[in-house]
Amino acid sequence: MKYALIALLIILNAIGLSAQEQHRLYTDVGSSPGFSATYNYNLVKYVGVGMGVQGYDTHLTPGIYSRFTSAVFADIHFNIRPEKKGQAFVFMDFGMDFYKHSNKYYYYPSGIYRARKDAGFYAGL
Repeated sequence: MKYALIALLIILNAIGLSAQEQHRLYTDVGSSPGFSATYNYNLVKYVGVGMGVQGYDTHLTPGIYSRFTSAVFADIHFNIRPEKKGQAFVFMDFGMDFYKHSNKYYYYPSGIYRARKDAGFYAGL
């Protein structure tokens, strides 16, 4: 169990711990369940750009069973205190989700819902 926890921590942390590196790969696992992987390249000391993929269980309309939804996105990182080893950053992601709609209507007391189109805009902060 101890080795499994150590392996899990290594996988979930960013690869490339030095603040001076230009190429980084960030990975994470979510509780919904899902995953994300982002490649990032530091253009200058405080700004990096990249791209990534992710997949999570989502609810396209209220009350519908969860559905696995994948996405591809472009990424912008703003590095805070890049000269320090324990570096923090703020990021923005913009891309596209990929899923299939069902053309079904779902009736709720608050209204009628429907996933009208395949795919959609993805954004993250």
